Amino acid sequence: SLHFTPDNQVFVHLNKKTVSPHPTERGRTIGGDTPLGKGSYKQVSTAVNLTTGERFASASMDPEGAKLEKKGLELFKGEKGFLQLGGEVRYTSGKKGVEKVRLLFPLAERGDLRSSIRKGTISTEEREAISKQLIQSVATMHAKGILHRDLKTENVLLTGEGKDIEATIIDFGASIYEDDSKEKQWFSGSPKYAAPELEEAITPKSVEAATTKASDIWTLGVVLAELCEKGSPFHIKAKASQAEIQAKAGDIFYMKPANSIEQFIQSCLQWDPAKRATAEELLEIDRKST
Repeated sequence: SLHFTPDNQVFVHLNKKTVSPHPTERGRTIGGDTPLGKGSYKQVSTAVNLTTGERFASASMDPEGAKLEKKGLELFKGEKGFLQLGGEVRYTSGKKGVEKVRLLFPLAERGDLRSSIRKGTISTEEREAISKQLIQSVATMHAKGILHRDLKTENVLLTGEGKDIEATIIDFGASIYEDDSKEKQWFSGSPKYAAPELEEAITPKSVEAATTKASDIWTLGVVLAELCEKGSPFHIKAKASQAEIQAKAGDIFYMKPANSIEQFIQSCLQWDPAKRATAEELLEIDRKST
């Protein structure tokens, strides 16, 4: 399908059999593995700017979903390590003319972190760079008083290679301000990544009390553990003990950290939220290790 933006840009949204109309790619099938992904209120595919040949990720959603998405994006406009909006197209879909919105974002050529971990394509140099970038991004969020609440490997996009790799955090649909007591009363996120205090919370008030920067730090620790171990050993059941967590994590907890990433993981995955490092403390660990 073709869409036109207010500034006279023309985008084609691809399927697997789309042939590039751009002069430098004429005759080549460029649809690729579309759709790129699907969320609770959006579907993401590939789009090409017919004027420049530049590719984008194109997220299709209803207007309310777009409003929610843009609200999260606005919090980190211009900030490195966060998804940036590249354009917006409004259109009608189907015979009933349902209003839809397409938000355009820079295309992450390496896809999400989860896919790269599964493929085993992340080098040691890249692993270290990704971990430090994610810590910096979480520190930026927390400095603004914002909790992501759904940090996971699927919500981290990768571009570049080696020392030039960049990790971008996406999907702020579940994010809230830390002092928003009403929103904090309802769990939002992915159970596999949830902090143990959230697993144990059974009432709105207990969920509110457990939803903190420390619970975000736990999810960061699980992401870093997956990054190191090529798969997550953490699916914590309610009332699991610290010993059970350590048994699943293996030597990361029992041995002196061999590198800064292992030290980050140890500092994040403490059963007691009060004993977890803050994002700023993780940055300090990084500074001391370099």
